[in-house]
Amino acid sequence: AFAHTQLCRIMSNPDESHVRQANHFLRWLQGQKQAGIIFRSTEDKGCYLMVDTNYEVKTFTGIAVICGGAIIKFLCVQQKFISLSTYEAELAGMSEAIKVALDIQAKLKDTGEKVGRITIFGDNKAAVEELQLSAPEKVAPKARHHRMRLLWAKQIVQLGLVEVKWIRSEDNLADA
Repeated sequence: AFAHTQLCRIMSNPDESHVRQANHFLRWLQGQKQAGIIFRSTEDKGCYLMVDTNYEVKTFTGIAVICGGAIIKFLCVQQKFISLSTYEAELAGMSEAIKVALDIQAKLKDTGEKVGRITIFGDNKAAVEELQLSAPEKVAPKARHHRMRLLWAKQIVQLGLVEVKWIRSEDNLADA
């Protein structure tokens, strides 16, 4: 997926080296026809996500989607807005992870797979605790710049569609 994404980014203005890279990638892909993940619809896949966000001039969120014991998707998304703290950046990353979790749930249900509640693991205790708070209409003063995003994320957690839990940074696969 990463190689595909990088090739797509350069296709607007490719040169000879990009064509060679694309041919190399396509030959590799041709040899991967038998590779894949097998799911059995009679059991819950045990899907969960791990999310981590850095806090720098350009803020990026990494999301690893693990289903049936295998990473089925990995995203690295640049946040399109400025966060004023690590806490706000992590809350924004958690809300992105919730979007991904809902998309994965829908796709698995469409294929007839049995899907339970997806757990999202984050390594920022304050952000996780904020999403676990019971009253969705209460927003911490620290999160005023992300109010709508936070309210939506808290509603999804309240509905029981996803579960948010804390994980140590050392155990977080999305932590780079």
